[in-house]
Amino acid sequence: LFGIPGHIYPRDLTAFRQYFDDVLNGPLLGSTLPCRDMAQAIIRHPRAPSRLATLLAAGLLPQTLCERLDIASQPDAAMRLEKWLRRARAFYRITPSKLRYNPAYWQAKKRIARGKQANAPVLGLFYDWLGRFVKIPLGLPTPPPAP
Repeated sequence: LFGIPGHIYPRDLTAFRQYFDDVLNGPLLGSTLPCRDMAQAIIRHPRAPSRLATLLAAGLLPQTLCERLDIASQPDAAMRLEKWLRRARAFYRITPSKLRYNPAYWQAKKRIARGKQANAPVLGLFYDWLGRFVKIPLGLPTPPPAP
């Protein structure tokens, strides 16, 4: 698979978990400048909310790896992330199911409906309209309106 010989793969799930923990907690990951640069590029991406990206990284990665990757981490990061995720789960439960789908899904449904000469879903029309004014990616690129 992917050019990697089969005998190199972990034998089972337990062996994989051991391998994964060894990589995550070992000295290699994050030890090179390109690795640190890549981590910083992801966290400091212009469209990424930097505080949230840092919280996710610091809350999910081991403290030693955060230090090697130059990710600002605090001892209570995992606890703060769990608190944030509880809020997200509560918000998810009260969000109408149609709004839980990615905007690209509704835009694709709109384009399929238009191709079949059927009525387009309102959310597809809404996200196309909103995409003309909002500078963050909401899904599929929206073509400019016809003159």
